[in-house]
Amino acid sequence: MTKATAIYVLTQQGAMTASQLARAMEVDVYVPPAVEAACPVDGCIPYDSLRALIAKTFAAYRSHIFITAAGVAVRCIAPHLKDKSIDPAVVVLDQRGKNVISLLSGHLGGANSLARDVAGILGGQAVITTATDTENLPSLDILALEFNLAIANIRAVAKVNAALLAGTRVAVDDPRNHLQLKGSAWKDLFVFTGTEAYASLAPEEAANLVRVTVTPALVPLTDTDLVLHPKTLHIGIGCRRGAKAPEIAGLITAMLEQLELSPGSIADIASADVKQFEPGLLDAAAALGVPVRFFSVKELDAVPVTSVSPKAQEVFGVDGVCEPAALLAAGENAVLRLPKRAAKGVTIAIAEETVQNGDPGSSKDAPANA
Repeated sequence: MTKATAIYVLTQQGAMTASQLARAMEVDVYVPPAVEAACPVDGCIPYDSLRALIAKTFAAYRSHIFITAAGVAVRCIAPHLKDKSIDPAVVVLDQRGKNVISLLSGHLGGANSLARDVAGILGGQAVITTATDTENLPSLDILALEFNLAIANIRAVAKVNAALLAGTRVAVDDPRNHLQLKGSAWKDLFVFTGTEAYASLAPEEAANLVRVTVTPALVPLTDTDLVLHPKTLHIGIGCRRGAKAPEIAGLITAMLEQLELSPGSIADIASADVKQFEPGLLDAAAALGVPVRFFSVKELDAVPVTSVSPKAQEVFGVDGVCEPAALLAAGENAVLRLPKRAAKGVTIAIAEETVQNGDPGSSKDAPANA
């Protein structure tokens, strides 16, 4: 199970179709014993029971391609479905690849895109049934995925998409245009906060609109108003040798709560390059599901700090680690949301990006929690 995609076949013709895909994609191909001897795919993997196999592989691959009848695929995967936010993509096609159906996780899992890719390879027809796709409307979960926004309440996506399908405008509170809807071909489907169009709405009309809010702030969640968190927070960390992951992750979580900011908006953790093999730091990043970036002493020394650290001067010859690292990671025009704090041998600072995404009508320095 080293590949991201698994293909399951039942017949010799299905194996021939799988071989076409295997030449164009990185896949593992599973075949029944009757097909194994003549399987045209190098390294095909035999199985005895497809249902038993899926019980083992369903969570192990990001996507699954069934070259079977749709009913076979449905019966195999049904016991293992959990939630649209985590279920893998499932595509099913006939043994000659004429019809390629996106069966499960069309948007977040990527099955719609996978079905189109498979159909393109085989010269078949992708069958897409998600309503926003068939109506050529934007789907907010796809936009969130495209622009690297964390979805705080996945169930609200359905409410937003339902409003769009019904022809009802959706209110969007996205001052930095992370979704890049302002000025897009879909702009008339939305009404944007901070505009004359929004200000002209009657209070009752504005209150009744389904809403999308894009913010790094912690806000109350409902099943009707969608909240998206942009990856704009950069966590600078300095730590003693041997600092434990729970201490580092706990301090990050505590400081975010103090600032009323969401962990979903963490873009990365940043530190000095001498810490690139520090287990506690790496484990804390893994626990939070974010990457780590490292900067050289020269880079850190070029960034002013709010307070000089004698320890950093003694060990690294620089005035500080956590603040410069956070600001460097956040890029030009970054805002220091949290100056250096220290606890249990760990220092932390938080910087926020202020990049504007292609909307000349709004302020580059709009408040992050507007």
